[in-house]
Amino acid sequence: MEPIRIEEILGAAIYERLRRDLRRRVIEARSRRRIRLGEAGSIVFETRETILYQLKETLRAERILDPEEIAREIDAANEQLPPPLCLVGILYLEGADPARSGEAAARLSGPGSGDRIGFDLGDGIEAPGRILGQGEAGGRLAAAHRLRFPVTAPAAERFRDLEAPAAIVLDAGELRVRSPVEGEVRRLLRDDLSGSG
Repeated sequence: MEPIRIEEILGAAIYERLRRDLRRRVIEARSRRRIRLGEAGSIVFETRETILYQLKETLRAERILDPEEIAREIDAANEQLPPPLCLVGILYLEGADPARSGEAAARLSGPGSGDRIGFDLGDGIEAPGRILGQGEAGGRLAAAHRLRFPVTAPAAERFRDLEAPAAIVLDAGELRVRSPVEGEVRRLLRDDLSGSG
């Protein structure tokens, strides 16, 4: 995936004029890439467009104008772009008890816990995910958790076969969910793995 370049960062006045349309497009793109995890929450898979939009929103909200600071933010955004044969997403855990959601995310990011999130592609073929960072915001547990799903060549081949079953499996403490990956979201993620997304 092509890295984000500084030339793509619009001046504040230009961005303000285009912001409403960009926001609408990104909301639509994210809704097409969302997989519900029952009542536990959802995963939204990222694209270069959604990461670039978030970068622009960060620069706007924090009023970052210094070229060196902008370059640092671009570097951070580029680290979020998926490398080849990898999908990235954001896990949103929902529910009445934020502590339980935070515990589930901590279990998923803990080594050797046996808890997991990942793609089950049938016949024992999997693409396990991992949480990239357990964040806190102002003393509260983060509501969103970045995920990375490295996909082996055999798993990618299986994923590209739209006739083969695919599901996201979340198994963390009391949270046990299996959600099918099908239809438009499956085609979009297949295209991402093919490098044509």
